[in-house]
Amino acid sequence: MTISSPLGVLLINLDRRGDRLQAMQSRIGCLGIDFHRISAVDGCSVSEVELSCSLREGPVGFLDNSTRACTASHVKAWQYIVDSGLRYALILEDDVILHPDIAILLANDAWIPASIDLLKVEKFAPNYPSKILAGKVLAKIPSGQGEIRRMYSRHTGAAAYILSRKGAEIALSMSGSFNVPVDHLLFNETLSPLCGKLKPAIVVQPLCWQDHAVGSGSDIAASRASGKMLVKSRPLAKFAQSLKRAYYEVSLIHVQLFRLLIGQAYILTLRTPQSSGRTIPKLVQKILCYRRP
Repeated sequence: MTISSPLGVLLINLDRRGDRLQAMQSRIGCLGIDFHRISAVDGCSVSEVELSCSLREGPVGFLDNSTRACTASHVKAWQYIVDSGLRYALILEDDVILHPDIAILLANDAWIPASIDLLKVEKFAPNYPSKILAGKVLAKIPSGQGEIRRMYSRHTGAAAYILSRKGAEIALSMSGSFNVPVDHLLFNETLSPLCGKLKPAIVVQPLCWQDHAVGSGSDIAASRASGKMLVKSRPLAKFAQSLKRAYYEVSLIHVQLFRLLIGQAYILTLRTPQSSGRTIPKLVQKILCYRRP
């Protein structure tokens, strides 16, 4: 399929997951959107050379082949942006639901602020509302139903995001040093120097979210589960990993608190149409008043 917009659409899909491709062709096609398929790197049958963009271990522990293959698949998408000369591209994984307004965004890229090279359009964990720390409104999206804000806290998931050619070039220049899963690489500044360089923004409210009913869930879930079982069998390793994670989680809290206090950032709630229940309480939410511009 061809890309008919300056804002291209790239779908990452494993060769052996024709079921997911068929589902996404239906979902994307009904919105009148063309896309280019990126053949994903398969963690079940991959060489170390294909995984060379990332390391085996990082600040939060061991990275299995499936996790590294996921990163390598996104790297292929970034390389496509550069090679094809696209100004921007919407990168999708093959298990997302798309809000109809996403088609309006793809008509052109003039609505994206020049200062934004990475824009998250997905909500992670769609069944529950999430709290994030975000900046002031930078722009409204074309549908008029959302706004673009700078992200000042972690919100993971890499199933749907817009990346500029400049952003792709920056990311590719750091390939080989990646040591966290791709969603943390892009959207968790406490762990990722790349995230710090790209300074991601987010669409509020998000227009995409993952649907694990497609193809019976994540292809890397089983691999990650086996890794977790290994950690559980080694209590000291599990405790050390928990301490390390806690250290990184609070490493930027002084900056985040300062942004809140001077009115540069606000605690917002992200939701999808299927969100329900309460968010998991966090210490900073208990201490600080909810603020919004």
